[in-house]
Amino acid sequence: METVFLIVILIAVFLLTQWGTMWMGKRACVAIIEDLSEKGAYSPDSAVPLPYAQKKGMFHIGARDYKPHALQYLMGKEIVHATDDGRFYLDAAKAREVNL
Repeated sequence: METVFLIVILIAVFLLTQWGTMWMGKRACVAIIEDLSEKGAYSPDSAVPLPYAQKKGMFHIGARDYKPHALQYLMGKEIVHATDDGRFYLDAAKAREVNL
């Protein structure tokens, strides 16, 4: 009986951590879209640099930052585009379509 209880607890903890990671990633996506919208970055001409787009060192200390991973996700979905010089802009039509 104890073994079954411990397995249920372990599964519950695993599911909660997965849900938390998903929630934090979604919040990071929304923050990036809002950041680009506030700056008016809707075309390559109005593109802006994002400070969290640069890779941090391997030994970065602090809370986990989900924004670089969220930015890669949004670029993969073609909601955010990058210019050749490392600036980013938002595809407004696709940003409206996505349900975040």
